[in-house]
Amino acid sequence: MSVEVGEFFIVTVCFNSESKADEINDVALNSFHVDGIEEFCLDEQTVDDLLGERAYSGGDIPVEVIHEVEEQTKATKELNYKYYFFNGDLKRAEDFFSYLDENEAALQKSIDKNEFSDWNEEWKKHYAPIEVTENLRVVPEWYKKEGHKEQREDIYINPGMGFGTGEHETTFLCLKLFESIKENLSENGLCLDFGCGSGILGIGAIKKKNMQVDFIDIDPAALDNCLVNLKLNFHEEELNGHVLASRNRFEPGEKYELDLRIFWSMS
Repeated sequence: MSVEVGEFFIVTVCFNSESKADEINDVALNSFHVDGIEEFCLDEQTVDDLLGERAYSGGDIPVEVIHEVEEQTKATKELNYKYYFFNGDLKRAEDFFSYLDENEAALQKSIDKNEFSDWNEEWKKHYAPIEVTENLRVVPEWYKKEGHKEQREDIYINPGMGFGTGEHETTFLCLKLFESIKENLSENGLCLDFGCGSGILGIGAIKKKNMQVDFIDIDPAALDNCLVNLKLNFHEEELNGHVLASRNRFEPGEKYELDLRIFWSMS
């Protein structure tokens, strides 16, 4: 089999027990030198449904609940494993698949050839500027132009980490509502962006009404992403007076004129 540069193979196998998966993992690693195994992971929708029944929608989930979710998911779902072959002689992938055909005929399986892509460019195709109103847009950072920090119609974000890109309906509608009431808000008023994520709600409050914003989140990675977006939109001196803090260190000060937070539930 001739293999072109930039190709890799994925062998997908559906198991009905973890013991069988462990057995095949050993074969893949020791006999066919697989380059990587993507093991069974929890199905997102199932997890959402189970947590929704218990009214969990953020914060720390008790360990016993996580174990319960794992057990219920495993009990109702088949285990799909993916075996990756991307280094050296890729004929190993076909040999591994042939082995499964001959020795594990009852297992559902498939083999796929893929080509490496420039993922840094590929994922950008999924993000385009989002028009909230004619006076407000959420814009990925690679669309920024010279002098973009002076613009007050565009909120620039780095969507790579997925912390609130403006695409989710709740974020979009919150921005739209803010636009509709902003004339009733005071310049330099105090604003709380609680569970700030990417920070786009608070950034909008700064851009449109020059509000003093407290950006609060429980997730350190979200705070890091929020800081990146703040620096994308404002000069260093414009950030004076604003607060970026973890929820467990947050102490509310004066009364907030605008409280930005999104509540959601699952049924």
